[in-house]
Amino acid sequence: MKGFDPAYRDIVDYIVGITHRIWEEGDMGHIYETYAPTCAVHTGYGLAYGVENVVGGSVAFLAGFPDRRLYAEDVIWTGDDETGFHTSHLIFNTATNTGYSPWGPPTGKRATFLAIANCFVRENRIVEEWLVRDTAALVRQLGFK
Repeated sequence: MKGFDPAYRDIVDYIVGITHRIWEEGDMGHIYETYAPTCAVHTGYGLAYGVENVVGGSVAFLAGFPDRRLYAEDVIWTGDDETGFHTSHLIFNTATNTGYSPWGPPTGKRATFLAIANCFVRENRIVEEWLVRDTAALVRQLGFK
């Protein structure tokens, strides 16, 4: 793929690979290599700009759920390496709340939840992302109301 790290054989390998490296291997620094410095990220909490927000949000989530595992259920995509790729990644998550999270103190409870990350990717960088987590399921399983 022109403009992409040669370690990735196609866009699906890229999406699954960077997700694994960032979350499973805990390589938060890899976010700087795979998100554009001025990326836009849309979540249920609003719109945030910049790679620093991606790193901050990721580190905060990992602090509350250090054993989080993300299992790629499916990745669909369209586009090419000239105009960019649009991807949609369905992710099954498992995690134990052993640290402080945005919802409260550690509960020690294990949770499972789904997330969907839709990305526009060009030249090895996520330029824009739309991220939806089933936060209601997560919060219910932790025992918060």
